[in-house]
Amino acid sequence: MKFLYSITFLSILLLSSCNQNKVNQKTEKIENNKISFQPKIDTATKEIPLFKAIETRTLPFTDSTNFDNFLGKDSMPDEVISQLHLGDIEPQKEAYFLRYKFPLSTNFESIVVTIQSEMEMSTYVINYSSDFKIIDKLKIAYDEIAESAFCTVSHITTKDIVCDEYNYMEEVPKKETFHYAIDKTGKFIAK
Repeated sequence: MKFLYSITFLSILLLSSCNQNKVNQKTEKIENNKISFQPKIDTATKEIPLFKAIETRTLPFTDSTNFDNFLGKDSMPDEVISQLHLGDIEPQKEAYFLRYKFPLSTNFESIVVTIQSEMEMSTYVINYSSDFKIIDKLKIAYDEIAESAFCTVSHITTKDIVCDEYNYMEEVPKKETFHYAIDKTGKFIAK
């Protein structure tokens, strides 16, 4: 019987040792794969390195980001959220996702970010200067699942952005449409 206990004890010891090694390997991988964020413009290409890696969409297109069509993988680390000033737009949210970019001007970068909490999801187009200052921002999509009564969908072209806001709380659903022009400095101007 002592022999059986000894073998069981040694097996448990051996298995926990192997498991600890796997945990250490995973931790090393995570630490080695941290996003390296350098808030500088690449002088050769005139691009911001972080923005090179994201998808570029061609205009025109419609953004209807919502809980049904967006899975929300790979949230940005706190360092990137801070450097892109996303906490200033919607502080204390659960996750921030760098989605895509689209070409509006060579004077600024137009980046689309989705910000999510448990019950709400907002998608913004944010125009950045080359030194990572927010020039302007505009909410282009919105969804909430608490009442499933409000949403925003936008159509984006080279000349303007048309935002349709829907309210299903009333007996007769209400739709409001807002038109925005984009000036050469990157500001959104209500028409």
